[in-house]
Parts: sequence; C-alpha cells; structure tokens
Amino acid sequence: MQVDSQRGGTGLGLTISASLAQAMGGELTVSSQLGSGSCFRLTLPLSIASHPVSKSADLSLDMRGVHLLLIEDNLLTQKISGEMLTRSGAQVTTVGSAAEALAALQTGQQFTAALVDFGLPDIDGITLAKQIAKAYPALVLIGFSAHVIDETLRQRTSQVFRGIIQKPVPRDRLNQLIVKYISGGEYTLSDSSVQEKFVDLQQLISDAELMGLPKIREWVSIFKQHSLPLIDQIDIARAEKNTEQIKRLAHQLKSSCASLGMQHAAQSCALLEQQPMADTQLKKDIQQGLQAIEQWLNKTH
Repeated sequence: MQVDSQRGGTGLGLTISASLAQAMGGELTVSSQLGSGSCFRLTLPLSIASHPVSKSADLSLDMRGVHLLLIEDNLLTQKISGEMLTRSGAQVTTVGSAAEALAALQTGQQFTAALVDFGLPDIDGITLAKQIAKAYPALVLIGFSAHVIDETLRQRTSQVFRGIIQKPVPRDRLNQLIVKYISGGEYTLSDSSVQEKFVDLQQLISDAELMGLPKIREWVSIFKQHSLPLIDQIDIARAEKNTEQIKRLAHQLKSSCASLGMQHAAQSCALLEQQPMADTQLKKDIQQGLQAIEQWLNKTH
C-alpha cells in the first residue's frame, strides 16, 4: 500500500484480507514501530501440493473479443452475471425473453456465444435454443440454468447446447467455463453444495474484492426492490394452491438468493420447487440473510 503525507488507504483491503485469512483458518497480524514502518504477517494452515498447479487452471481468463448474448429474465442474475463477464473483458448484450433474444440476433450483431436460461417467460430455453441453432448454426449455445442437471436433461440438451452452466456458479469459474465451451470443451458444473449458514461470507468477500462494496450494496438494493415482493406472491399462490405458480416464483427467487450468497434461503426455495406446499422458513431465512449481509457491509465499511 502506498501512502503520502496527505492521505492513506481506506483500510478496505486489510479488512478483506483479514476476513479471507480467518475464513481459511488462518490469521493476519501486524506489528508496527514508529518511524520504522509496519510488518504484516499472514499465517495459513496449508498442505504442500503434490503437483504444481497447471497454468490452465488459471481462472482469471481474458475474454476480450468475446461477444456474449445473455438470455436471462431474472434482473439480479442479469446484472451480476453481466457485470462479472464485462469485467473479464467480454462484451455482453443482455435480454430478458426469447422474443428479445431473437430480435437481438436479427440485428446482425456477431455474437460469439449465447447463454440461455431455461426458465424464460415466453418459451422455455431449450425450445428457444433449438430455434436459434436452426437459424444460426455457427453460434455456440450454452445452457444457463438453476435446474438440477440430471441424465434425462443432459440427453434432451446434448444436441443443442455445447454445455450447461448450473446457477449459482462461483464467480471465478464462470468465464473459465464459457471459454472452455467456446473453445470446444465439454464440462458440466455439478450441483453446488449448500453451506449451512445464512450467508456465504467467502462469496461476499470475493465479490467485494472484485467489484467493490458499492456494487454489493447496489445488488442488495435490487434484491429488495425486485425479489422481496416474490415472497408475498408465493404466499398468495399457496393460499390459492397454485402449485405451478409457486414453483415458478420459487425458482426465480432461488436464483436471486444464491446470487447474494443467501444459501439457507436458496435451499428453502429449492424445497418449494420440489414440494410447492411444503412448510418452509423462507421469509425468515431471507430476513436473516439480508441482515447478515448488511451487518457485514457495515462492519467492512
């Protein structure tokens, strides 16, 4: 860190570093002497690697020159995924429906690949992908879905999608998977394990380190504005015993919760997708998740 006599750093970097060290079971300590400077020491309980890490495992892949069509109806997932990919150097065009996707393709823009959400509001993503593949056979199609990827789904989609990325996907792996698919590789991300806590602190720290705290606050604001109302809509659908509506809303809310690392809430949504009339603590999980995020933001500030 470089400082001058007028001002120093904000302390954000040290706070994030200390949180990362603690999350990994280690610690970050400092000793300081007036006139001599400060010494920072990082201690981590790590094992010696049996083999050197391959350069191909580098996840910070440069995506300059890649133009992606992101077809996703969830506003928060749109924003987070789009900004992450843009930060990686890609040009991203975002649309929220199948009709908008087809209109974007008809403009003549040259897209490298399209990320296609399965649960679009007008037609399902698989049907859309088949239409696109027929009209634009050179375009790489990548599934982008929060659905469980089972063998039946793989068989249904193998002829149209180069691969499937399952949401939520770790931020530092998203561009690696896209580049892998564009280059012809095949890889399907398996189900992510749900951590037994209200918020995945490691995900928040990683996002803040890459995008900055103001961006995290913006995402929280979008969640409150666009995703919180879905809870009341789910309650109404439950009262009407409209199980299909419950499944649709729960699927949409699950993606938003996972984007902010609210794993308990995402788990409750997943349960409602499978058992629409099941008793859950969804509202409590979301309240506690948001509270935990805001406490972390205030502490990190």
